[in-house]
Amino acid sequence: MAPERVCAEAEAVLATLSVLAPKVTTLAPGEQSIAVQLARTAATSFAAGRHWSAWKQLLRSGVDAARLAGEPSEQAYFHHELDILALCDSQYDRACAELEAALALHGALADKPSGIADHRALTLVADRSAAVPLNQ
Repeated sequence: MAPERVCAEAEAVLATLSVLAPKVTTLAPGEQSIAVQLARTAATSFAAGRHWSAWKQLLRSGVDAARLAGEPSEQAYFHHELDILALCDSQYDRACAELEAALALHGALADKPSGIADHRALTLVADRSAAVPLNQ
């Protein structure tokens, strides 16, 4: 489905997610929460369609849904995406906080490649925030 179409249905997607997320049942190994699947799928469309407010709300809901479902790798994904959104809005402190959350989750999962990527991203955010003039 085209990002524009998904963005046009943002209210319905977000409402559906708000109903699905709290209804997490015990998942079988390898099974993914439907709420997490919805959030992950719609997130790319909201980003591509530049529907920033819906993207932000969806990512926050995705973090919560992944936490409730016991899916720390998905939680890390949503924190990383929140970092990207914060960078788009020049909110460097927020971007660092989101990356640190992702890094902690990746560390708990012993996901070394993702942890390395998180460290590199933190370095880039620090470099970028140092390049911003103080009067901004």
